[in-house]
Amino acid sequence: MPKHNWVKIEVGERPTAWDWQANPEFVGAFIGVQAEVGPNKSNLYTFENEGDNKQYVIWGNTVLDNRFSTLVTGQVIKIVYLGEAQSPKGNTYHNFDVFKDEV
Repeated sequence: MPKHNWVKIEVGERPTAWDWQANPEFVGAFIGVQAEVGPNKSNLYTFENEGDNKQYVIWGNTVLDNRFSTLVTGQVIKIVYLGEAQSPKGNTYHNFDVFKDEV
């Protein structure tokens, strides 16, 4: 019989949101996604950070949702925050480059 190390999950406990202003680059393994979260009905992506092995959530936007659409569980990616950009229609949005590990 396998041994277990049970840790209690508290109500409302979830990973910390990644802070793009403090850390504009993120490398980690994709864990999963929750759809239509919060008042904006956004996607909320969960990753395990390669640097500290902690889980973090990343809020989706149009750029990230499109680039994350083919992610599979366990896939390692690198996300680089490029700052704010302006769309051809004049809207401001947060822009990112996303890279996948092809090892």
